[in-house]
Amino acid sequence: MELSFVLMNKQITMTNDYLESVKKQFEYYKMLGDKTFAQLNEEQLFWQFNEESNSIAMVVKHLWGNMLSRWTNFLTTDGEKEWRNRDEEFKNDIGSKEELLEKWDSGWQCLFNAITSLTSEDLAKEIYIRNQGHTVAEAINRQLAHYPYHVGQIVFLGKMLCNQNWKSLSIPKGDSKTFNDEKFTHPKHKQHFTDEFLKNKMELTAKSFIEILKANQSNEELRKILRYFKSEEGDYGFGDEFIGVKMGFIFELAKQCNQMPIEEIELLLESPIHEARTGAMSIMDKAARDKKINPVRLAEFFELYMRRHDRINNWDLVDLGCLYMTGLYLFDKDRTILYKLATSKNIWERRTAILSTCYFIRKNDLNDTFQIAEMLLNDQEDLIHKATGWMLRFAGDKNKDQLTTFLAKYAATMPRVLLRNAIEKFDKPERDYYLALKKNKI
Repeated sequence: MELSFVLMNKQITMTNDYLESVKKQFEYYKMLGDKTFAQLNEEQLFWQFNEESNSIAMVVKHLWGNMLSRWTNFLTTDGEKEWRNRDEEFKNDIGSKEELLEKWDSGWQCLFNAITSLTSEDLAKEIYIRNQGHTVAEAINRQLAHYPYHVGQIVFLGKMLCNQNWKSLSIPKGDSKTFNDEKFTHPKHKQHFTDEFLKNKMELTAKSFIEILKANQSNEELRKILRYFKSEEGDYGFGDEFIGVKMGFIFELAKQCNQMPIEEIELLLESPIHEARTGAMSIMDKAARDKKINPVRLAEFFELYMRRHDRINNWDLVDLGCLYMTGLYLFDKDRTILYKLATSKNIWERRTAILSTCYFIRKNDLNDTFQIAEMLLNDQEDLIHKATGWMLRFAGDKNKDQLTTFLAKYAATMPRVLLRNAIEKFDKPERDYYLALKKNKI
C-alpha cells in the first residue's frame, strides 16, 4: 500500500511537471513571435513572396483561428468548431499591425486559459478533433508540434525581411563556442531550457523600448500624426519630433514594460521622440491602474511627473499622466500643488491641475474640480477650455445639481467651448437655455 501511495504521488508529480513544461514551451514560442514582430514594420508583416505563399499576417491569422477553435471549451467540445472557417484564415486581409497583434494575443490567451485550468486528472481524458479521439495529452502534443512549425515560418520570414538588421533570437552566428563555454562553467543542474529566455522576454530599458518603436515606424502613420497634432510653426506642438508609431502599439508595448525601472522611464521622458515620451506616460498610467501597485512606486511616478513636467509638453502626455495616476496619488494627501499649477504660466501645468481631479470625481469627491474650474474660467487657451469643460461634464454625471449651480453663476461669462463641453450630455432644451445665457451676455 505504501508503494502504491509513493507511485501515485510520483505520477502526479510527473503529470504536473508535464503541464508546467508544455506551458513554458508555448510561452517560449509565443515569445519568439513577439520578438519577431517587434523588429518588423507594418508593410513587412503583409509581404508575400508570391501569390501562393503566406505572409506573416496570414500565418498569424491561421494560428489565431486554430487556437480559438482548439482551446475554447477544450474538454467539452470538438476542437474543430462549427463556427471556424479555416479557408478564410489564409486571406491577407488583416487591417493593421495593431489588429494582427490583437489576434495573436487573443489566440494565445485562449490557449493559456485552457492549459492553466487543466489538472493531472485531465490528461487521460478523451477529447475529439474532427471526431478523432485524442487523450488530452495527445491533443496538447499535437498543438505543441503544430504551433512551433508556424512560428518557425514567422521567424524565417522576419529574418529574411530584416536582413542585416535582424537581431538573433537564439545563439548568434559565430558565438556558439562562447555560449557553450559559459554553459559548461556551471555544475550539472535541473532547469527547463526556456527559463533563461522567458525571464528576459524584453529588456526593460529606454534604449530597447525606443528601438522597438523605431522598428514599428511607418511614414503613413507619421502623416496621420502630423495632421492630428498641431505641429506647424506657432502651434503648441511645434518642434516636437514624431516618428510615426500607432498609439495602440505604444500602449500594448507599455503594458509589457510596466515593471520598467523609474530611471529608465525618465530616460524615455528625456527622449526628443514624442512616441518615447508617450510610452513613458503610458507605462506609468497602466502600472498605476494595477490595484496591487506598491505605494512607493506610485510615489516615484508622481515625483517624476512633477519634477520633469518640462518633458510633458503636449495634451496627450498630460492626459495619460493625469486621468488616473496623479489623482490616485493625491487622493488621500494635500492637494495644494494642483492649485499652484492652476496659476502656472505653462499651459500643460494648468491642464494637469484640472485633469488630475478626474480620479477624485470617480470617487465622488467633486469640490476640487469646481474650485479649479473656477480658477481657469478666464484662461486664454482652447485646450484648457476643453479640459475644464470635460471635467465639469464628468462631475455633472455624479452630481448634476452641483454642476447646474456652477453654471447658474458662470455660464453667461465662461468661454463658449468650455460651456459646450460642460453641457454636452444635457438634453437639447437645457443646452439651448445655457447657450442663450451666453448669447444674451454677449
